Amino acid sequence: MKFKKKHFYWCQIQIHQNFDNLPELHSLSCGLKALVTQESADAVDVLRRACGGLGFMSSSNLPRLWGLVTAACTYEGENTVLWLQVCLFSHIILKRQNIIKTFSESHDRSVNEEQLYESN
Repeated sequence: MKFKKKHFYWCQIQIHQNFDNLPELHSLSCGLKALVTQESADAVDVLRRACGGLGFMSSSNLPRLWGLVTAACTYEGENTVLWLQVCLFSHIILKRQNIIKTFSESHDRSVNEEQLYESN
């Protein structure tokens, strides 16, 4: 996690100088937000179920905590949409490096993924 924090900070510094790294910063922040909120929600759910019937009692405060943590999966963007944005950015990077062939190239259709990404 230390590497990610340093890389995230480096991206923020680069953004102040120019906007070339903005897609990378957006992809990184989307991925981190989706990963952390989903892992947190899963951990609280496991904890609540591990307590048995007591985990469902309001006096344990776990139902309230579970409600707050699972709601974080939809704050500032639903996790599924954020994962799709990360996948689209990864696809664009791989296409630029000629690692993958796009659907449009293999089926003679003209779809520009970079324009799709920039419009969102």
